[in-house]
Amino acid sequence: MQRDRCQNGTVAWIKEFGSKAAADWTTPIDLVFFDGDHSEQAVRQDWEKWQRFVIPGGAAIFHDARVFPGGWPTPGDGPVKVVKSLFRDARFAGWQIAEEVHSMVVVQREE
Repeated sequence: MQRDRCQNGTVAWIKEFGSKAAADWTTPIDLVFFDGDHSEQAVRQDWEKWQRFVIPGGAAIFHDARVFPGGWPTPGDGPVKVVKSLFRDARFAGWQIAEEVHSMVVVQREE
């Protein structure tokens, strides 16, 4: 894992499968970006493993989770299905969709 200082804190670049990386993680985070295995099972597992670390007011970004005109994601893609089931069809307790742009969906934890 590489850690870089940035203006407002530290960025930890993790090049590892999400579930494996989460097993060793212990500190609160402001933002998590999901862009790994795009199977529905893997995206759901990444969410289940990482969402507990996100601080109130923090966010999670799902890549390739939104169907948009001229875009590549399809309704059958894992990230699209997970976001639909957790945040569109239902509401995962304490979270809401905050922003959507291109293929990305940002969900924010309530403060």
